[in-house]
Amino acid sequence: MDFKYRLHINRYFILIIVIVLLINGVVENIIITHKISSFKSSAVLVNIDVENGIKYYCVSRETSNPSLNMVDGLNYVGSKGDIIVKRGSPYPEIPIFHELMTFFIGGHASYVIDSKTTIEVNGKEKNNRVDYYNNDWFNKKECIGVRLKNKKIIDDVTENIKTKIGSKYNYTFIFDNGYYCTDLMSKSVAEVSKFDNINDFGFTTTNDIITSLNVEICYYHYTDNKGIKHVYYVN
Repeated sequence: MDFKYRLHINRYFILIIVIVLLINGVVENIIITHKISSFKSSAVLVNIDVENGIKYYCVSRETSNPSLNMVDGLNYVGSKGDIIVKRGSPYPEIPIFHELMTFFIGGHASYVIDSKTTIEVNGKEKNNRVDYYNNDWFNKKECIGVRLKNKKIIDDVTENIKTKIGSKYNYTFIFDNGYYCTDLMSKSVAEVSKFDNINDFGFTTTNDIITSLNVEICYYHYTDNKGIKHVYYVN
């Protein structure tokens, strides 16, 4: 095959991939916006913390596991089995790249073991291995909590993700030699039940987790341009 012809084909192939990724990113963001709006639509303002600039909204839902817990006077996001994600990329210091990564991939994810503890893996920290972390997600500017619709597998998923403690961070995102944050979440679920998978195809992004048909939003907070934090939770 002529070299110029192969180069021409490769350019079209790359263009098709870029178009598919662009469409996928746009569709996922539309779905996320809709899911958040839907979650907030039934919320009722229940408390205003004037001193700390926080407004609390309760979303009515039958559950024995609230998605916001106060322990020793501090707020903690999520109950056992909830997956907490941050859409903003971890590289706000790099303009354009930060915005593109936020839109197409997202930032970080963790798994709630109990109200005060999560399991995470973070490639930007010295401890770049799967480990237990203090649940400090309430202090983030924005985050989303999702909950598996199949509550029967939560105990098994929790035990499965615990077995991964100490595993190294996968910086390649491709080769199976460890885990990156969202990959840790999706594999821990898929290994327990492939029918409840929280990834669509390829490597797992925060968008994949939020848009999955196998989860529902159970928590959302954001900080507006006036510095007021709006907290939406199920109780």
